[in-house]
Amino acid sequence: MGRFILDQRHTTKDRGKLLRPLGTVNLAEKLRFVQAGKATRPTTKRHRRTQVLCEDLKILGATVSCEAGQWYVSIQLDIQKERSPTPVPVVGVDVGITHAAVVSDGRRLQNHRPLASHLKKLGKLQRQISRKQKTKDLETGRTIFSKNYEKQRRKVAREHQKIANIRRDVQHKFTTELARTCGAVGIEDLHVVGMMANRKLSRAVADAAMGQLLQFLQTKVESAGGDLFIASRWFPSTKRCSCCGHIKKRMPLKHRTYVCQICELVIDRDMNAAFNLAWFATDMLCQRHA
Repeated sequence: MGRFILDQRHTTKDRGKLLRPLGTVNLAEKLRFVQAGKATRPTTKRHRRTQVLCEDLKILGATVSCEAGQWYVSIQLDIQKERSPTPVPVVGVDVGITHAAVVSDGRRLQNHRPLASHLKKLGKLQRQISRKQKTKDLETGRTIFSKNYEKQRRKVAREHQKIANIRRDVQHKFTTELARTCGAVGIEDLHVVGMMANRKLSRAVADAAMGQLLQFLQTKVESAGGDLFIASRWFPSTKRCSCCGHIKKRMPLKHRTYVCQICELVIDRDMNAAFNLAWFATDMLCQRHA
């Protein structure tokens, strides 16, 4: 099945990444990508739904990783498949905290806040791990953890993994549907690190994972054959009126409704930003074909 990179830690000078041949691996599920001539009828409906037929399939390698005591293998494939026709609609997507994403065609992704809902249990597990025994070796200076500490550490890691999986599952489903139904998508480049500097909003920004959502959207739209246009972080998507183009000087976060003083437009703040990003994507698409 190719080769994989094994990162070994040695105390000698030959420390580094080593290439090892990857033998037979027992997987919990089958590969989604199947060669058209060698495809077999799936025995379950779940496998039938996830299969992707390809003209040619070649396994290049794999990367084995361990997360929260569970092992995963990421397989790199070289495939050739027919590209589906690109859909026509052009939409804009505005991401935020109240709603994880607002699309200009009316679709909304609710922010499930998995960290906030599991914060009580996570705090209890972290308090328990702080009471486990750990000593420091005076000769080597290394910290020696007890077996109960390692067991509790795995419980904390699995809780963090559960939170991350809930967030990834919702975002994967939303971005996949959006990439399949939209031909061009306009999004805004966000300064997530700067938003995390706000101590009042840092936990909510981290829980929303806006950067991960934009990364998923960028990868899937390009893979589906669509066009993704990224506006600058200084683009006034929130301050600009989507009807007449008037730009306000200030638009604080507490104002959830956009009211234009010129054309008297009253619209939701996030929907107004999504409309502006859709107009931006339309202009960029026209400039490309001009």
